[in-house]
Amino acid sequence: MDLIGARGLSVILKEINTELQKAFLKFIHDESQMKKVQVALQKLYSPEFIERELLSIFHRWVAVLPNYYPSQKKISKPNVMPLTVPVPFNLNCPKPKAIPIPEPVS
Repeated sequence: MDLIGARGLSVILKEINTELQKAFLKFIHDESQMKKVQVALQKLYSPEFIERELLSIFHRWVAVLPNYYPSQKKISKPNVMPLTVPVPFNLNCPKPKAIPIPEPVS
């Protein structure tokens, strides 16, 4: 997360599906889920590495994420193009006959 920064995280959250955004934010803010991740990581890495390199960065970013949470409360409108309103036209309407301009008499 330190590599992408707050701007990159904002771009990622804006680009993904709304349901995925909500699920990600719920996962981030749920301490029981974080404990499960920590237990799973302890099977692979040392506890010092997990605490120093992963969880400290993660907890620092959790403080930044509530800034994005209120934006999830907005209901997005679907991008629907407005319908084209047909304009009637009359093909049978004759044009007035062109009258030639008279030449000046000298």
